[in-house]
Amino acid sequence: MFNERLKTKITDHLIKEEQIVDDSWNTMKTNILEAAKEALGTRIVGIAAKHKSTSWFTEEVKALANEKRESYLRYRSMKIQTEYRKYVKARNRVNRQIRETKREHWRKFSKNMENDMYGTQRRIWNMLRARKN
Repeated sequence: MFNERLKTKITDHLIKEEQIVDDSWNTMKTNILEAAKEALGTRIVGIAAKHKSTSWFTEEVKALANEKRESYLRYRSMKIQTEYRKYVKARNRVNRQIRETKREHWRKFSKNMENDMYGTQRRIWNMLRARKN
């Protein structure tokens, strides 16, 4: 299947003799990559990172972190004291929200541990194994 697609790509996009070597290489490379993509498909890399995400990193924390990042970039580009103060306020808001969210997460986690005596040991081992890496 790949060979057939590659042949059609090469016949559709012929390399001309007057082309520079770099242009010829780019044409050949795109032919190979397109044929491979059509025949084999693509794979999304980093999908497992979604499963490793922390439970306390909520959408609210994410939005505040983006706001902090934007205010930091604004401060870095302008170098004005008022922008720095805005950045510090945003940074403090993010840190406060992270603390509160982590605290709430641990409260829920410990409450679940108290109520579920049978699953507790397994959950603790899984948590420790995850923290080790």
